[in-house]
Amino acid sequence: MNQLIPGDKIDYVLMGPDKCHEVIKDNLLAFYRVGMALREIRDGKYYKNEWGFETFEDYCKDIWEFSRARAYQLVDSTYVMDVLSTKVDIVPNKETHVRPLTALLPDHYEEAWNRVLKDAPEKITGKHVKEIADTFKIEHGYEVSKSVEIKFNKDNSESEELSQLKSWWQDTKEEDRELFRKWIDEAKEE
Repeated sequence: MNQLIPGDKIDYVLMGPDKCHEVIKDNLLAFYRVGMALREIRDGKYYKNEWGFETFEDYCKDIWEFSRARAYQLVDSTYVMDVLSTKVDIVPNKETHVRPLTALLPDHYEEAWNRVLKDAPEKITGKHVKEIADTFKIEHGYEVSKSVEIKFNKDNSESEELSQLKSWWQDTKEEDRELFRKWIDEAKEE
């Protein structure tokens, strides 16, 4: 359990149903605020200059009991949210919805998130966002793990030829990819 910093006090007063909903709504984006605070602490080296920790990771572990990975998940989510908040009308409201997008390039956040919104079942889940991000990585030539490739192949029953093409694409230099894109564009025009 996280320890309170001396002087912190936890108070909770019964609020009634409307106030409870308001508190939840106001705090859905708490992950973003926590991530931004961690980002500022890291970038400003407050952990060292203000509190005497050798590393950001030591600060996160000793004060907040966050692993290095968890701290960086929260920090990385802020970059995605910074981009999406300026480009889309509906932003993710859960860190688990943002986390899979952090593996994409910033130029791809908007397109991938819009696909999530378009293709989502009734309720957006972290699993759905991850599936979209994994598919997006394959479609855009990201280097991906074999488990992502296998899952994609299994879920979409693609042909062996397409699977081989995707594997080739991942191992190809960018200039060859560009030549291939031009060839595809020319073929479309015919």
